[in-house]
Amino acid sequence: MGTAGQGCFHGLSYAGRLIAIATTSAKYRRGLLIGFLAGLVMIHGLIWWRSHRELRAGYQDFAAFYTAGKLVSEGKGSQLYDDDLQYRTQLEFAPGVDIRQGPMRYIHPPLEAVVFVPFAKLPYFEAYLLWSFLNLIVLGLAVLVLRSHLPGLRAQPALWWLVGPGFFPAFLALIQGQDILPLLLLYALAWTAMKRHSDFTAGCWFGLGLFRFHLVLPFLFVLALRKRWRLLGGSAAMAMLMALLSVAVIGWKAALAYPAYSLHLANQVGTGVNTPEHMPNLRGLLYVLLPSGKSHLLLFAVVALSLVMLWVTAKVWRSSDEPGLFSLRFSLALIAALLVSYHGYDYDLSLALIPVLLSLDYLQTHSTPRSTQWLLLAPAFLLFLTPLHMVLLFQWRFACLLSIVLLFWFWVVAREILRASNHSSAHPNAVPESVTL
Repeated sequence: MGTAGQGCFHGLSYAGRLIAIATTSAKYRRGLLIGFLAGLVMIHGLIWWRSHRELRAGYQDFAAFYTAGKLVSEGKGSQLYDDDLQYRTQLEFAPGVDIRQGPMRYIHPPLEAVVFVPFAKLPYFEAYLLWSFLNLIVLGLAVLVLRSHLPGLRAQPALWWLVGPGFFPAFLALIQGQDILPLLLLYALAWTAMKRHSDFTAGCWFGLGLFRFHLVLPFLFVLALRKRWRLLGGSAAMAMLMALLSVAVIGWKAALAYPAYSLHLANQVGTGVNTPEHMPNLRGLLYVLLPSGKSHLLLFAVVALSLVMLWVTAKVWRSSDEPGLFSLRFSLALIAALLVSYHGYDYDLSLALIPVLLSLDYLQTHSTPRSTQWLLLAPAFLLFLTPLHMVLLFQWRFACLLSIVLLFWFWVVAREILRASNHSSAHPNAVPESVTL
């Protein structure tokens, strides 16, 4: 930097100079971003290393999936949702876990248990390592699918290597052995299909994602309000196929018992599988704000606010059919789905990686006011901030407060869609300016 450039920062503190440089130079912005992500990846690696004894003993959530695969492989699929049998099975491969007074319950649809049958043939920790490795590949594929359609970010190779492992919810999904990352890939594939106007194909991808139905149905509800019938037809066809396969796995009796089992667990607040204050969604936030013991009031408030939010999402989506705003509309619906999901934890925020990358690409390819740029970047930064997650999740045990970040993000994205659509109507020949990272 020349003397003239240095003179611009004369009189500023060291921190002030860094901020000034970072806000005026694309090179420094890229360097700070890559350094930030690399630091997060190293922190996550350290966390994994410090946790490896507990992971080997069977403390992670993967125990539930391994149990399901084991029961199906042993011909006990009809007893898949028997809590006592699940607990006895887990004591066989994870006897050293002393914090559980009952099973790590398998609460997902029956068909998903078939996926874990091959893993049940391996010793527990080896199965977990294999599942984690495959999950990491799936995370990379999801990022790769997004990268091929985001021209504003395509020229940032270091970003794509670090953004997945550096995102704490995705890292938490990896370390817990959760199944949310395959849904992230399916959402990415659905986005690309919708971008190509292949609604039926997109619907099939959404249908495959119904093993996490509480995170997919809200999105489909918005599309139903938008009358995307071909897409909904693809989802319905895939859902019927999965239902029939589920019956083939565990039989009619057990398959029909699954909805009742899920509702039973949903009403057992305070259990390991159902702790609302740990949920970064509307339910979690309202649970800590409303008077305790008012379960009916909580349910009414969650349902009412969820319907309002989904209606607002559909209305904002309807406000503009401009192709350049499709990524923001998709992001808005996905943020809404995360907020209104009745059951969700920090690792489910892995899906927020899609709105993060779509928002960054939007800022790279569209002219936006400086205030909008900061407003769009702030929620992404907070969701990437590992110490914030650690404090809210493990120290305060109020991860539900992350829903405030999502609510703010929802407002910012909706505001930008409306602003951009109005600006485009008023200035049809305006050429967008790129904002270089």
